[in-house]
Formats: sequence, C-alpha cells, structure tokens
Amino acid sequence: MMSLAASLRLVAQSIATLVEGIGVVIDAVAVVLATVRFVTGLVAPLRTLPSDSVRLGLGRSLALALEFLLGADILRTAVEPSWDEIGAWPPSPPFAPRSTISCNAKSQPRRA
Repeated sequence: MMSLAASLRLVAQSIATLVEGIGVVIDAVAVVLATVRFVTGLVAPLRTLPSDSVRLGLGRSLALALEFLLGADILRTAVEPSWDEIGAWPPSPPFAPRSTISCNAKSQPRRA
C-alpha cells in the first residue's frame, strides 16, 4: 500500500503532466491558426501583408501556453524538488523568455 505522501506526489506529478500537455496543445493550435490566418491574408484579393492581429494573437497564445508550462514546472518543483532544481537560477531555463513574452503580450496596444 502506498503512503499518503507517495499518493499525493503521484497525483501532483499527473496533474503537472496534464498541465504540460495543455500547454503543448495550445502551442500547436496557435501555430496552426496563425499560419492559416497568415496564408489566407497573403492570398486575399488585395495581396497585402496580414495585419498585426495575426502576430498579436499568436503572441498571446504562446504566452498562455508558456504560463501553463511554467505552472507545471512550479508544481513539480513544489512537490518533489531536487537539489539541481532548488539551486538553479532561474528555476527553469525558459523562465526569463516566458516572463518577457508574457509582459510584452500584456503591454501590446489593443486595436479595434
């Protein structure tokens, strides 16, 4: 029989894996949608480059996916930190780019 700590660790690891999967799915869908929107903008009758809405939409989606991935990293570290994870700064290598993308996506002006 598993101890309570082992059971909670297993549940937390499973949740972290699920959260990572959600982040990956968001990434994949965002890239596919942005590519479709970009290509349809190029083949439009006016033949102009697609607007910034494609870039901003992709940026927001990628920032959201990165938040999910960072959340999974934090959950794994909180449940069972290794000495490498505790001593490492930043907590995970993509931490700084994730934070930068999130801040930049939030500071972009809204367009109608």
